[in-house]
Amino acid sequence: MATTRQTEIERKYDVEGGAGLPDLSGIEGVGSVETRKAVTLEAVYVDTECGDLARAAITMRRRSGGKDAGWHVKLPAGAGRTEVHAPLEDGTIEGESVQAPAGLLDAVRLVVRGRPLMPVARIRTRRTALILHDASGREVAEVADDAVTATALRSGEKRSWHEVEAELLGIDEDGESGTSGESAALDDDTTSAATDDDTQDHVANAPRTAESGEALLDAIERALLEAGAAPSASRSKLARALGRDDLTDGGTGEGAGSGRTGSSASSKRPKTAIDAVAASLRSLVDDLLAADPAVRRDDADSVHEMRKVVRRLRSVLAASRRVLDRDQADAIRARLATLGRVLGEARDAEVRATRATTGIDALPADVGDRRLRTRLITNARRDYRRAHRKLLTFLSGAEYFGLLDSLDEFVAAPPAGARATSPAGKALRRALEKEADRSLRRAVEGRSAGGSDTLEASHAARKAARRLRYAAEAAHTGGGIRSRADLDRVAALAAAAKEVQDVLGDHRDASVFAEHVRAESGRAHAAGEHTFGYGVLFSRASRAADEAQAGAEEAVRGLRRAAKKL
Repeated sequence: MATTRQTEIERKYDVEGGAGLPDLSGIEGVGSVETRKAVTLEAVYVDTECGDLARAAITMRRRSGGKDAGWHVKLPAGAGRTEVHAPLEDGTIEGESVQAPAGLLDAVRLVVRGRPLMPVARIRTRRTALILHDASGREVAEVADDAVTATALRSGEKRSWHEVEAELLGIDEDGESGTSGESAALDDDTTSAATDDDTQDHVANAPRTAESGEALLDAIERALLEAGAAPSASRSKLARALGRDDLTDGGTGEGAGSGRTGSSASSKRPKTAIDAVAASLRSLVDDLLAADPAVRRDDADSVHEMRKVVRRLRSVLAASRRVLDRDQADAIRARLATLGRVLGEARDAEVRATRATTGIDALPADVGDRRLRTRLITNARRDYRRAHRKLLTFLSGAEYFGLLDSLDEFVAAPPAGARATSPAGKALRRALEKEADRSLRRAVEGRSAGGSDTLEASHAARKAARRLRYAAEAAHTGGGIRSRADLDRVAALAAAAKEVQDVLGDHRDASVFAEHVRAESGRAHAAGEHTFGYGVLFSRASRAADEAQAGAEEAVRGLRRAAKKL
């Protein structure tokens, strides 16, 4: 079944005893007030044994009762929270065993990884809701009067309280009002979601802007405070059920989890080499975690972006071998290489499909026939889908989750090498000089190679330039280099390395595509198909490869000039 996403923007208030809601019909922006029939909501909240979701300020629950019965995940998102919903029947809770919907798991896999989920709290809410309409009759907010009883399942402790929630209706995932069908989805079958807390999501009923929505919440708040309510000490029912003001005050249980709630990088300027390298690695690990959900959703260019982060991590580790313990850094690099290869299978097929589409679209209509498109475009897209399924299997497996755990441990306490305590700027410049020498040496080898070795040597030169570029960019942004002149020289080195990487990348991509076209042409000929179009594509790709190769000489000269200025 489909999962859906939306944004929740709400405020909570504590009220005493059985005090009801005040009259809200006179507040600015409200044309009428509708009272909904009281409902009872039963929810079971789940987490790992060590409370990974709670530490990341994420909640997952299975709730029955009301119009939005189902599975819900709430993720931190700017001023509000992003909610991911799935139907009740997509998952089960039986005793201590939780089988959550796959779509919801995708939203939190980076946090829970391979650890099992278990029930941590049961919350029963008796809700009376007011729906606020604007002058045109659109639903713009819900104010819910909640009588809550909760049980913390690990301790058995029971708690009860009375609160009011004021929530904007129909806010999309960017926090702006939208039109029907604009909410982000996890798959192609996504339909409009229901809002949290018993109100059907109808995006057309949203306030016109986020600012007007906040203004409406301010007006509601003034009316509630005048009636005796007070801002809630806790933003989360689950936190309150567990006896805390905030979910991130501690996990829901004992044990060691990933413990990551965002970037752990220090705001202080690094003084030693290992401080600078650690800051860069922490930032890149956060980038890796941020890239993962988009790959699972198969967002455009997401595989390419995640692959780039993996390459950046490997480049910084390689360039920092004297600063870090080499054996441990190389072990992490090898495991990242495995992830990179799986990403590469999908990315290579994606590139083939894109290049084939561009090339065939440029052919005359009578040359770019259906069979040519099938062999070069349709089959490449099929290969991408197959590779992406393989990638998703890898991203949901123990090897990947173990890598993430190891990365967390590595960046939290990087193992020191011989130059760990060297001044950051000096050590980084020395590492970049070494990487620049290596890149230039590979470039010379690439130009001198001949015959069948040319493409492989050119590829090795490209990888060396890419490694230098990523190491230089990490050094530039990591804070270890303080002099403006030194920063400018490092930026120039990164730009020059990128130029070499790009021109050699164009050469390789065109050469690989030309060989792919040649192979497919042979298969088409054997099948009795016309092959003129293949010949045109091959000729154009070969010419593009030659032009890229011709530009490599100047790019390498630019890199040599930048390296000399370090």
